Amino acid sequence: MLESKHDSSERVTEMSAFRELYFSVRSGKKDWKNWAKSKFLTLYGEENEDVFNSALSSFTYSGELSKLRSLELDVDLRREDLKLSGRLDEIVFDGERRALILSSRAPEEGVWYSDRIKLAAFSILTSFKGGYVYYCKSGKLRKVEITQKDKRTVLRCMERVEKLRRGFLPEKKEQGKKCEGCIYRDVCESEGETFASRFL
Repeated sequence: MLESKHDSSERVTEMSAFRELYFSVRSGKKDWKNWAKSKFLTLYGEENEDVFNSALSSFTYSGELSKLRSLELDVDLRREDLKLSGRLDEIVFDGERRALILSSRAPEEGVWYSDRIKLAAFSILTSFKGGYVYYCKSGKLRKVEITQKDKRTVLRCMERVEKLRRGFLPEKKEQGKKCEGCIYRDVCESEGETFASRFL
């Protein structure tokens, strides 16, 4: 699954607010800021108003987006044969139907690897050849063509996730900052190396 719907245990980030701001502008709301704020507070609670205000102060809407016709916003997608699902931010048309995902901060050039892989997953879900990443803080719109290699990476990641769900933990590498908050820390530290873990 690419992105889960909000629940009470989910940490609310600026990205949640960026989405509501973006959707409000793209759907043509005249008072888009207030509309986005009302939706955000309804979904995530008044206690997260500071998160929304922070996102609003750094959100940039670029005129570049006018060259992309919006076909559908906030789209739930699923492929049962691959057990893959996700929520796509927008389907756009630039002469072809393409996926558009939102991200926060843009790299100097191109797109972040994680954004490319996310678009590749949506390419598998939609059969679109590629798409766009819109960086909400800078207003940068970057086009991405998805390759077979990108799709293969997504499928390999899915296979690894399936192994983890079945209870297989790969060999622990070096301990890092991410280990401190990991829910598998105790299990990971008690497991020895297995022959199979060398191949994951």
